[in-house]
Amino acid sequence: TFGHTASGKPHTMQGDEKQEGIIQQAAQHLLSFEYEEAHAELRMQYVEVFKEQVFDLLDADQGNELKVAPGENLIATCHKVKSKEDVCTLLREGNAQRRTAYTLHNEKSSRSHAIVRFTYQVTRSLDGKHRRSVLNLVDLAGSEDSPITGALESKDKERGAGKPC
Repeated sequence: TFGHTASGKPHTMQGDEKQEGIIQQAAQHLLSFEYEEAHAELRMQYVEVFKEQVFDLLDADQGNELKVAPGENLIATCHKVKSKEDVCTLLREGNAQRRTAYTLHNEKSSRSHAIVRFTYQVTRSLDGKHRRSVLNLVDLAGSEDSPITGALESKDKERGAGKPC
């Protein structure tokens, strides 16, 4: 999702107690498939991109920066999920590690991009052959101008800019 601060990007992606977000809906849809002669497995990763660094939000060692080489796959903690509740639990754990800051529009505005990656694999019982699909759901950080939101100092530091005039 993309938009200005306080436009509801994280809410659209993650929902709340009353309404599911895109992430939960996607997981529920993938988990709903049943196969007669195959086994399906859904795995989830949750990473944050902040100031051109990638962090694993589900790593027990908080703040673990991932080294990503050009052309290489991202290797982050991968969790098997069996239900929508599993996904919600992992989102809560990851969100506790996300970088946020106060703005005039939003008390806990995300300062980073977030990526939830689902890997869905179906393995045939007969011969063990499998097919794998990957779904990346991306929540981009706000695209506001600092003076409008009141995020002057923190946003300028994130951009590498000096203090405003």
